[in-house]
Amino acid sequence: MAVKNVNLNIDLADLGEKFKKIPIFLDRRRRWVIIFLSLCFVGHVCYEYYKYIYNPVWSEEKRQAYISTKEKDAVFNQTDFDQVLSEIEKRKIEYIENKITVSKDIFKLSQ
Repeated sequence: MAVKNVNLNIDLADLGEKFKKIPIFLDRRRRWVIIFLSLCFVGHVCYEYYKYIYNPVWSEEKRQAYISTKEKDAVFNQTDFDQVLSEIEKRKIEYIENKITVSKDIFKLSQ
């Protein structure tokens, strides 16, 4: 297969004149350009919404990686939970007996 030399004679002045006409074209048809760009944007958003919400495509490795990260993040500490429950019960009893004292930091456990 032989490659032919193609001689492209491009006049830069003529090309510059064509580029100068683009803003004039866009200015005259501004409303249609905005409508076209808006429709393109809405179409793209709808496509992405469908693709990521209604048609998620995850490989099995990606699913397992997601599940393993969620398992690592959620660690339940039973002793801390029991301490918080006992503190809540203690405050409830103090409230019922009207022995309430206002502390500066209500989220800090009393010593």
